[in-house]
Amino acid sequence: MVRHGTQDAEEPRMKMTSDEPRLPRDVLLIIMESCSKDTLSSFIMASHLTKELSAMVLLRRPVDLSFSIQKATQLDAFCRFTTGDGQGSRLQHIVNLTLSCEPRFRPPTTLTEKLCDCLRGMGALRQLTL
Repeated sequence: MVRHGTQDAEEPRMKMTSDEPRLPRDVLLIIMESCSKDTLSSFIMASHLTKELSAMVLLRRPVDLSFSIQKATQLDAFCRFTTGDGQGSRLQHIVNLTLSCEPRFRPPTTLTEKLCDCLRGMGALRQLTL
């Protein structure tokens, strides 16, 4: 947005019309699989489709989650992200999960219950490292 005096002038936005070619979902998925974690994180904010595809690609990769007293919110954020679609379908993409916890750290019971619920939904999980 550019300001001119007291009025705001917006830059023109491109609008796709129904007759413009679109990138097929499977092609987009192949491209996303070669992207870095940072790029995929950016895709999450772009659209509903890229959000779901990015989440799937990110969760298919090994997930390393370490938490401590300072990082208890990271565990909560992980649980919210993986169940964020309301159906827990993102959990089905997790294949390799590593959980590490700082000695003497005991997550609150509610957080432990959330993690257990997530683990129950990980039907594709092949490797769990604690």
